[in-house]
Amino acid sequence: MNGDPERIGLFGGTFDPIHLGHLSMAETAHEAADLDRVIFIPCRRSPFKEAGNEARSRQRLEMIELSLQEEGWDWASASSYEIDREPPSYSWQTVEHFENQFPGAELFWILGDDQWAQIDRWTRADYLRDHLTFIVMGRQTKGNGNGGASSYTGRPGWRSLRVPFDHPASATEIRDGDYPEEWITRAVAAYVLEQGLYQPEEETEATDKPADNEIQDSEKS
Repeated sequence: MNGDPERIGLFGGTFDPIHLGHLSMAETAHEAADLDRVIFIPCRRSPFKEAGNEARSRQRLEMIELSLQEEGWDWASASSYEIDREPPSYSWQTVEHFENQFPGAELFWILGDDQWAQIDRWTRADYLRDHLTFIVMGRQTKGNGNGGASSYTGRPGWRSLRVPFDHPASATEIRDGDYPEEWITRAVAAYVLEQGLYQPEEETEATDKPADNEIQDSEKS
């Protein structure tokens, strides 16, 4: 790096499960922003929510680790920071944690157009603005015949890089069992089968909602 600050991308989400869309998003951000590393950060859910047709926090973390091992990326890793914390947990606290872990590094936050449009509503948005560069992954929408248009707009005083991106994979469809097998890695497919994940959900009386967590909003479905 020739003395330049390390460039680290923080990529948060539920990753339930991690799929090729998430992996492609990380790889695209890694290349577009010349990142030295990308850290996947699965968010913590309420224990009451970790039931039925959803994977538990540690299972989600293990699936990320299995996917990264299969890809063989030495620049990508997974962090248990969010799932180890007690709720509520806020994005600015996660940024502060990684600033302390990697002093002097330049931190980037990977997110989609929809989250970027609401970033000013996040807790301590001014802290995020001052401490991050945002990599805004632009999903294309049907537009005017020019290949579609993005909802991305820059924000005065914020550092951001807009990166065109689109992928059909959907975590919801994977959990529902109706998806092309190439949407997840072979290791995750084997893990899902071994752990009996994403079976048809039986009706329950649980009505608990997950803790308010901004990182969860980063998930690319």
